[in-house]
Amino acid sequence: MRVALLEGTPARCVAAGRGRLLVGTRDGALLSTDDGSSWRRADLPETDVYSVAIGAADGTLYAGTEPSRL
Repeated sequence: MRVALLEGTPARCVAAGRGRLLVGTRDGALLSTDDGSSWRRADLPETDVYSVAIGAADGTLYAGTEPSRL
């Protein structure tokens, strides 16, 4: 059975690496640490996410938001 995670909220950006997925939306970011089997909301100071990345060197998660923050 499939479950819609972002029903009504389009994904703006996606990053993947080290078994983790990070999805940015206008309502915040979702994080999976098990290749997408489970998801949780990332705790961010701003919810309007325009870009996401996972650092290649150490796996640090990055989210660019509006108002401007990293």
